[in-house]
Amino acid sequence: ALMPWNSGTAIRLGSVGDTTPATLELSNAELAQVNANVLRIGGSAFSGGITIKDSVSLAPALVSGLSLINKGNISQDTGKTLTVSKLNADASDPANALMGSVNLPELNSIGTLAGKAGNSGNFLVKTTGALQIGGVDSNSTVQVPGGTIQIEAGGALSVADDVSAGTLGSVSLKGVGVNLGPGRTVTGN
Repeated sequence: ALMPWNSGTAIRLGSVGDTTPATLELSNAELAQVNANVLRIGGSAFSGGITIKDSVSLAPALVSGLSLINKGNISQDTGKTLTVSKLNADASDPANALMGSVNLPELNSIGTLAGKAGNSGNFLVKTTGALQIGGVDSNSTVQVPGGTIQIEAGGALSVADDVSAGTLGSVSLKGVGVNLGPGRTVTGN
């Protein structure tokens, strides 16, 4: 796992250089040196947020899954994209004190997606091709207690694991056909 020294430190992915004080900045060149089944960046004790500052592409032969974990927001700058085979985006807070959100609305390329947002947070992910909601790293579902889930795929959307915004939240799933797997549920208004 790659993580900052202090729990409140911000994490920036795709940064061209280490120019921002008190920030863990990882360039594409640095990320390209990683060889791991699942690359974990951050952890549940961290709250400084994770931002994709420049487009990031991880070769499936080197990194089959990316797990972004932070109690702060997980987001991307306008026009900056993420290309990864599998993504776990977890902005939840185990103590339920913070309301982290996942906001990845750009033209990303993600094959399998799982993740969480904090209580009443938002979980917004857009991808250009087919997408499966399923197990990545420690999460198999998409969960946002009382928040909003919006997932949009440019191809087929396969719901292989549950999607839940609780009874007070809302869920929007869009794709070129949405397939709900056997025994799977989508919960929300």
